[in-house]
Amino acid sequence: MIVGKFGGGAMASSSTIKDVMKMIKRDPERKIIVVSAPGRRPGIDNDTKVTDLLIKCGQDRNKPGKCKKTASEIVRRYEEIACGLGVNPELTDRCRDDLRERIDSKESNTAKYMDKLKAFGEEYSARLLAAALDVGGVPAKFVSPAEAGMTVTDNFGDTELDPASYKRIGAKLSKPKKVIVFPGFYGMTKDGAAATFARGGSDITGAILAAAVGAKIYENFTDVPGIFCTAPDLLIGVKPRKIHRLSFDELRELSYSGFNVFHHEAMLPVMELDRPVPIHVRDYRLPKTRGTLIVGGRKYMKGKIIGIAAEKGFISYTITKRLMNRELGFGRRLFQIIEDKGISYEHSPSGIDSISVIIKKDDDFTTALKKELGDAMEKQLGGCVKIEDNLAMLAIVGLGMKESVGIAARAFGAIADAGVNIEMISQGASELSIFIGVKEKDTRKAVTALYNRLVRSTPRTPYLS
Repeated sequence: MIVGKFGGGAMASSSTIKDVMKMIKRDPERKIIVVSAPGRRPGIDNDTKVTDLLIKCGQDRNKPGKCKKTASEIVRRYEEIACGLGVNPELTDRCRDDLRERIDSKESNTAKYMDKLKAFGEEYSARLLAAALDVGGVPAKFVSPAEAGMTVTDNFGDTELDPASYKRIGAKLSKPKKVIVFPGFYGMTKDGAAATFARGGSDITGAILAAAVGAKIYENFTDVPGIFCTAPDLLIGVKPRKIHRLSFDELRELSYSGFNVFHHEAMLPVMELDRPVPIHVRDYRLPKTRGTLIVGGRKYMKGKIIGIAAEKGFISYTITKRLMNRELGFGRRLFQIIEDKGISYEHSPSGIDSISVIIKKDDDFTTALKKELGDAMEKQLGGCVKIEDNLAMLAIVGLGMKESVGIAARAFGAIADAGVNIEMISQGASELSIFIGVKEKDTRKAVTALYNRLVRSTPRTPYLS
């Protein structure tokens, strides 16, 4: 059996959904389909994803006029899709009534209320596709998370699966007589409330179902032909090579460091099985084109990398103090300061008299918090605290880096030749990745230099086209 997941771009309009239906029909083993809410429609400038519209509705719940206008726009999206697919209009009547009921809910827990709204997008995307497949001659059935037994925690907006759900889902979905269409992004709490996963939620849902039924493969359909060794918009004057095959560990490193094709948490359900389920990332519009296969392990050539990732929005705190290495508990006290502020850190390179902490900024990381954290470090730890803002973190990743000599030297030389200053260097203990910090303004210049030196200058391999 194959589990397939189609993202927001594939579910954006009746035209794109017709391509989805063609893909489903091509292989009778595609028995479980997970869908996202409709995304931006192709060819429409400044179009808005349905999930973003639902969030706007929730934010404007106390502004009836604005909320009603946005709700009408959401319903129109589904009406247009239903009309284009020839689906019974009763479904869109139900859609309209359900959305109004969710908006009018008196739920006082804001996160719970927002999840109830956000889950609407995936639910009606799945209901529409199931109805359209039936109309198109493919017996299909909508199955909700509640019906499948997908129970999650009540940590709204960042929920986690109850492990006992795997057995229930497997028993319910392992031998489907029809194509199962399942909404991604959310599950149901023990109290019957919808709770959404974090970023990449529909990918997580697909992986959970694939693991639960022991799928032959988990196909993740997007609007790109696979995963490239670096994001095209990070390169100057050159196109990146496509990756044909990479390991779960490699993609987790790349996704964690800025790759947006597949979220690193979404791999966990299928990669931790005794027999991991491969993931095939591919374009829903190109049925005959091979994408990128993600597997438990792969052959590799020493000295070859698989990808370069980059992400902006970091800040570093460097504490310099003589004889720091002799102070018992210095590191513990440093990280306690960070924890007390409710902040997590990403990297922490150190020397005999200095230690740096790299933090990923978010919307809660204000200018005041930035100063407050630095002052606390200086007051409680002593020494000198230097703050470097507006950093980008680059990650060079590949199994071929293990026990290989010279990759770091080539990388640092490429960046130096490009006239870019390196702010920070860190290598993972697994030797799977090297992290390099540069100023945000130098991101594209540095990534292009690394690509030209580490990828473009080397022969093509079976894993990079």
